[in-house]
Amino acid sequence: MFKSILKVYLLTCFLISCFDLEAQDIFTYKGSFSLGDEVGEAEYSFFVRDSINVFDGPFFYSSEYFDEAGRFVQRRISGIYENGKKHGNWIYKNNFYDITVETVTDNFKAETTINGLSTSLRAVYESGKAIGNWVFEEKEVVNGKTGKNAKSLEVFFSEGMKAGPFRFSMDGSEGQTLVRGNFSADSFFDGEWSMEYSIDAVKYFETRMYDNGFLTNLRLENRNESVAVFDVEYESVIEKLAALQREDSDLDFKMGDRSFGLVFDDGFPSISEEEASQFLGNKVLGEALNVLKSREIGGLELEGIDLIDFGATRRFEYTFTKAEEAALSEAADLIDQSISDIQKFINNSSLSLNRQKNDSLAFSFKLYENSLAKFELLSQEVERLKGDEFKYQSRDFYYQDGIQGINRVDTITYTFDGESRYRIVDNGASLVNGEGIVFNMLAYAQQKAEYISRFDSFLRNSLLEIEREIASQQLEEDILSYLDSLEARFDVGRGFDVMDSDGIPLSNFLLGLYYNFNKKLDISRQAYSNAEGFRARQEIGLDMIGLIQAYLKAYEPIGMVRKRMEILDEAFTRYDYNPYMDRHDIKTRTKRNIYLAAMEYLLPDYRNRIIEVEDYRELLPLIAEMNDAFDRLVEIASMPDAETRTMERRLRRESNPDRIRRVLDL
Repeated sequence: MFKSILKVYLLTCFLISCFDLEAQDIFTYKGSFSLGDEVGEAEYSFFVRDSINVFDGPFFYSSEYFDEAGRFVQRRISGIYENGKKHGNWIYKNNFYDITVETVTDNFKAETTINGLSTSLRAVYESGKAIGNWVFEEKEVVNGKTGKNAKSLEVFFSEGMKAGPFRFSMDGSEGQTLVRGNFSADSFFDGEWSMEYSIDAVKYFETRMYDNGFLTNLRLENRNESVAVFDVEYESVIEKLAALQREDSDLDFKMGDRSFGLVFDDGFPSISEEEASQFLGNKVLGEALNVLKSREIGGLELEGIDLIDFGATRRFEYTFTKAEEAALSEAADLIDQSISDIQKFINNSSLSLNRQKNDSLAFSFKLYENSLAKFELLSQEVERLKGDEFKYQSRDFYYQDGIQGINRVDTITYTFDGESRYRIVDNGASLVNGEGIVFNMLAYAQQKAEYISRFDSFLRNSLLEIEREIASQQLEEDILSYLDSLEARFDVGRGFDVMDSDGIPLSNFLLGLYYNFNKKLDISRQAYSNAEGFRARQEIGLDMIGLIQAYLKAYEPIGMVRKRMEILDEAFTRYDYNPYMDRHDIKTRTKRNIYLAAMEYLLPDYRNRIIEVEDYRELLPLIAEMNDAFDRLVEIASMPDAETRTMERRLRRESNPDRIRRVLDL
């Protein structure tokens, strides 16, 4: 017994606790309320969450005012909110009246005439989304009395989307318009749709068959004359739907999931029966569905519902078969490669400047320019095909007239010798229609690439010849430039012992070097003149530049030999004391044998070998060796006599330059 009481007590505590957690303070508001730009009166319940008022419970709104057109407007909205979302039945009423004052009685009461429209919408929501049957009515008000229904609409919703029956009627100047049909669960036209309407006093009756957004049949009758204006069966659509239902393999289309407007299109030509037959009925459907706008019905702004999609047809989404994908990929690669190959030629400045060298080259260059334009145009179309432009648009229809600028035959116009010339080029393939556009593009690209490839060898050889001529011309300009530099450097016309701007005098050594250079230059010139072929002339020309550069570099160290001789003389001179003058001014030669061996045999040997060198490549190493000898001799001159006594003894009467070098350790 006690345990049972305890369980009841604990359960009660738990429920009370849960209630405390969930319970919220509900407030009621009554007063001014803004609905968009309109201000009226409202009464509603709400609670506060995160400092925001959340509608919860009954809601009522009303307003009355004169609009800019002078009409008297009454608006009434009532329904229920649950946790901030519309739920259950809602009623929207809008009245628009033109009020005319006829008279005012003695007791100040106005007698008026009221004409206008009274609109109402009965809507159903579930958690803020439209569901169930919505009914809209628009009635005329004439002399203060409700007249005929001017317009009515019934539409069924499922989770905010049109799904189920649709009914529309309207009384107009030409009679009544009736529309009946159904929407699929995906909110597309589905099943049979029928329309009765009059245009220019002609009564029409139209029936359409839709398959979840795809129009398959349309019949339009002229009731006045009892004849069928159109009786169209959309065979291509029926066949595609059947192929999808059979799950045929490797199709170039699939079921699209996007919604479109009223016009159903499967790549129909603009003047086709398939498109023309829809024209009148789509105007009527547009008028009917115009009542049903995005978040608005009959001029009533509906807050708190999902966007109502106006589109009601769908299309096939175009894809590629495996063969088309392979062909498109191959075409893209071939086109890119062709563009790259062509650009290597026409972007070459040497070829461009010399393209008028002969008739064949002038034509070939223009052919390649023309072909580049064609391949670039094809490249743009390949990118278009690979993009989303044809996702819901027929490629065959778009390319029904081919690609402008891509023809089977091209006329290549060029000029040579001042006259205009032309040649006809047969590309072997064309894109005159859209059927099989991918394969046609590939075939054209293949034929075009194969044709221009015949000129590749000619252009390469022409370019090679031009570049060789340019290279030879540049080489000769370089040779002359280096020769000018050498002549200016040696400047043998300035006179013997006259110094240049760097303080180097013109010496016999420099003159001998210069004369020997000219002998070698004449031999090179002769060889260059007699050389046959580009490579042979290039080799001799480059060797000539090497010769000139070597003698240019030899100028300064040879010009400094006289100065180095003076330094060497000073290094091997000692100044002894002169008792008569009381100063050290008596010159005495030190290490005489070493000095004489160097001055009389070693250095003259270097001079002769440098002047008479056979191979100019040996010139600079030989000069470097001579400078090393100068440095070594200066070093020996500064050494103590005890360390050089053996050298002195061995070099007495020694005249052989090679043995002198060995003794001096060079």
